[in-house]
Amino acid sequence: MFTIMLADDNLFALEHYSNLVNWRQYGFELIATAEDGLEALEKFYRFQPDVVITDIQMPGMNGIDLAAKIREQNQSTIVIFLSSYDEFDYARSALNLSVQEYILKHELSQETLIHKLTDLKRLLKKKEQQMRSFQSNCLSSYLKMTEPSIEAASAHSFSEKPFCLIVVEQDHMPERLVRHVNRQVTPLNSRQLKSVILEYFPDVFCCSHYDTYRWLCLCSPDCQMTELSHRMKQVLNSTLNVPISLFAFGVFSNVEECKNFCLDHSDIFLKRYFENTGIVMDISFTSSVMPEKSSAFSPESSRKNNDPLTVIEAFSQEFQRLHYENCLAKLDQLFLPVILSADYPAFFDLIDLILEKLENCEKSVIRYPEDSFLLYEDVPEQLLSVHQILKWIKEKVSSLMQIMKTQPQTQSDVLEKAIRFIYKQYTNPLLSIDDVAQHVGISVNGLNNLFKKSQNETAGRFLTRVRMEKAAHLLLEMENKISDLPQKTGYSSASYFTRAFQKYYGMSPTEYRTQKVGQKDHE
Repeated sequence: MFTIMLADDNLFALEHYSNLVNWRQYGFELIATAEDGLEALEKFYRFQPDVVITDIQMPGMNGIDLAAKIREQNQSTIVIFLSSYDEFDYARSALNLSVQEYILKHELSQETLIHKLTDLKRLLKKKEQQMRSFQSNCLSSYLKMTEPSIEAASAHSFSEKPFCLIVVEQDHMPERLVRHVNRQVTPLNSRQLKSVILEYFPDVFCCSHYDTYRWLCLCSPDCQMTELSHRMKQVLNSTLNVPISLFAFGVFSNVEECKNFCLDHSDIFLKRYFENTGIVMDISFTSSVMPEKSSAFSPESSRKNNDPLTVIEAFSQEFQRLHYENCLAKLDQLFLPVILSADYPAFFDLIDLILEKLENCEKSVIRYPEDSFLLYEDVPEQLLSVHQILKWIKEKVSSLMQIMKTQPQTQSDVLEKAIRFIYKQYTNPLLSIDDVAQHVGISVNGLNNLFKKSQNETAGRFLTRVRMEKAAHLLLEMENKISDLPQKTGYSSASYFTRAFQKYYGMSPTEYRTQKVGQKDHE
């Protein structure tokens, strides 16, 4: 609602203008009337109306001088002159005072006034948006500046005023978890978020992008802070379709206090991880003190029966035994105290150690391409609270155990089993590497990886080597006919065997026997 003041020394005309329209219906509130120029100036200083409609000829101070005084005080106030025909040229001199316009008194009908009010409302809204944008940019610059700037200097007049501070935070994965999973929540478009806030909430003077996921909102000190915060959360969550949490910190005496508070109390924002997502935390919540940065492995904790290192070791033992329920009990025993105390550093000290344990176990897992276990694969972006993180940890423990229960204990056991199977079945012409992989319970790719690591060749190449070495051995025993060798070494036809032998040794089976027998006779 914009404010308006009327000034005219004709009491009848003043009353007529006052009752000509329903001012509120057109977005205005008539906050004052004045019967002469001096009274008009005094009431202008007192009420600071957005619009002044004044007669030109008035006792005490004429309209031209009144407009000049108004311009000295406030450049944004709109002044409209009421004039008669004989004052027309006189009124034109007001143009250099940036008077909006002048209206001939006999033309000021209800219809004319409504039309003027509609235009004025449109103009005032535009000015208001421009001023809000200017103030927001200046205050934002002031919040971020390390050295004085033109924008910050321009903002000084209103940067020293009291503000209510509301911090808007896009719920995101904790930084210490991001280091492990190498994934993070996609940051919102800052311009879009600020646009929504400034459009829907006129109590917000400034919305400044403070860091990747956080914005500082400087609001009117008279606003209903908690109510405003809840409305902002609802609008932002529905408009941007992502979980948004807000911290309502109360009133500070100036912008500098707001800025310093956020710098000096950054730990307060970590408390959100011990709550739900998309919530509002008001001053009663945030005024409680965060625990000092601590470690889950302090000397004090080690003196207790609930020593975290002892519990973690017990967790590892239960994990190796594949006792899932016991593992969960140990995890709850570890995390419950730090969750209840909202101890963020201690929580992630434990997370670091538990993930390290799982990473080591992951290395021993044979890869199944159809059902592989990768600790940090498909990490959900919804790891936004300690409860969600702990749930994810438990799910990974369960998945890893299920795979470990169906596998040989070590990779060397798998390799040994595969080699024994190949030596037992190599004479079977239908034997394939798929059969070997299926026999030991892993994929062909997993089997080949094991053979490359241990034998420096693929499983298929190893099978060929076993067959060729057996064929070479049989060739040296003269009672073996060359025609019998394909059947004894797992080849379905003589031509196929001969091609494979030629490729492996660089000569035919006959040439090989002749060469080797000749060498033996020569010896």
